[in-house]
Amino acid sequence: MGKNFKQHLKRFIKNQDTFGHPITLRYKNQHNFNSLFGGIVSIILKFGFLAYSVIQLLSMYQRDSYQINRLTSVRNMGFDTREIMLNRTNFDFGVSLVPMFEEEGKSIALFEYFKIQVDQTIATFDGQKLDFTSKSVPMKICTPDRLNGLAGKANGVLITEYFACPEDDFQFKIFGSQATSSHNLVNIKLVQCESEWLKQLYGNNTKRKCKSYEEFIASLDQINFNLMYLQQTFDESDFDQPIKNHLKHDYFLLNRNITYFTLEKDYNMIYERNVESGDAGINIDLMLNDKIFTTTRQVRTLLDMLAEIGGFYTILFAIAKVLLMRQVKLAKLFRSIKGKIFKSIVAQIYIFVAIKKQAYLLKLQVIEEQIFSHNQLNLQKCLSKIYVDKLEENRAMNDQIQLSAQKIINAKLGQTRNQMRENKQDQRLIKKLSKIFDQYPKINENEQIGIKTSQVENVNNNLKFNREVKSNQFEIEF
Repeated sequence: MGKNFKQHLKRFIKNQDTFGHPITLRYKNQHNFNSLFGGIVSIILKFGFLAYSVIQLLSMYQRDSYQINRLTSVRNMGFDTREIMLNRTNFDFGVSLVPMFEEEGKSIALFEYFKIQVDQTIATFDGQKLDFTSKSVPMKICTPDRLNGLAGKANGVLITEYFACPEDDFQFKIFGSQATSSHNLVNIKLVQCESEWLKQLYGNNTKRKCKSYEEFIASLDQINFNLMYLQQTFDESDFDQPIKNHLKHDYFLLNRNITYFTLEKDYNMIYERNVESGDAGINIDLMLNDKIFTTTRQVRTLLDMLAEIGGFYTILFAIAKVLLMRQVKLAKLFRSIKGKIFKSIVAQIYIFVAIKKQAYLLKLQVIEEQIFSHNQLNLQKCLSKIYVDKLEENRAMNDQIQLSAQKIINAKLGQTRNQMRENKQDQRLIKKLSKIFDQYPKINENEQIGIKTSQVENVNNNLKFNREVKSNQFEIEF
């Protein structure tokens, strides 16, 4: 049972050999020469391939491997027809004014000095002059839900009371550039406070009042313009919500002194001048950029995984096949063929010798049987002749004995005949003796026949014993 199991297991492992060397003729009813070592290597590779496939399948399901492609393209803004709509979902912003130098224990309400004006501006150019058509967007104090709710969560950022945001349902459309005949943009600038501005922020019943122009001009050098806006980025590792919203801050310092630097041929001159205006000097334009940044994330699909696994298995299979075929398989194939040929020749020689031996034994047996039959026939003839001769001799001897006995009896009868006449008892005795002598030849003949039969049986037994001895002697010598 154990030997058969080992043979079946060995045959099964050999059948798993995927690196079998092809042969022209069929070898053991197969087109490939398989070996035990090749079968073991094939089983190891198959289990490794299965484990690798499972790992790759789990990696594909969990999206552990992906490819990021970033593309930057530049558009000709003179022919670009793109339009972008901005609203609270993709872009939101808030503006605050922070004093650079604040007296201790005194809070400065800068919205009473400055107004944050946001306009949707349409610029057109007819070849001679540039016209701007602006529509102001109402502003209000930001609530915690603005900026996608991130401002209320930001550490150290007070979104309420200090930041002004556009109305909740605002929409900005931007397209084109200054190189086109018309373009839309968003303009954010800082101007002097107006009463309507305070009503927008604090309501119609507010008691706040705007500061004078002199106070407005005097505070220009003492504030920090803070612009906080919502920016979207792409998170490469997040597959549930890859578009992330972040807060970004830009700071602008004010200085109403304007310095011009002029470089001329003969001399250099630097000079300053003061500009008095209701404009604080901060003017931010949101326009369409000529660069387009495209981010593409590509994950592995089932087809990609199968292609990768197939390529890996093909390369590994090819390497193992070359190594096994060149170093192991050919040598084992030739050794196996030589062994099979040698075993076949030895088997044929053994069969030939066995056939010759069997033929010789059969021939010897036939000869012995012929000799035995001939000897038996001659023996029977000889015994028959001896029997006949003995029978004739016995008959002759019996005749002589009978004649001698007859003569003696006759003589005795002649001598006693007279006495027997006288004595009847003697006559009876004579009759009995006569009967006895008459039966004597028959008794002698039966005894001779019994002697002949026993002699024939003894001779046959001797011949049979001699034949068995000769046969045993032949088997021992061969």
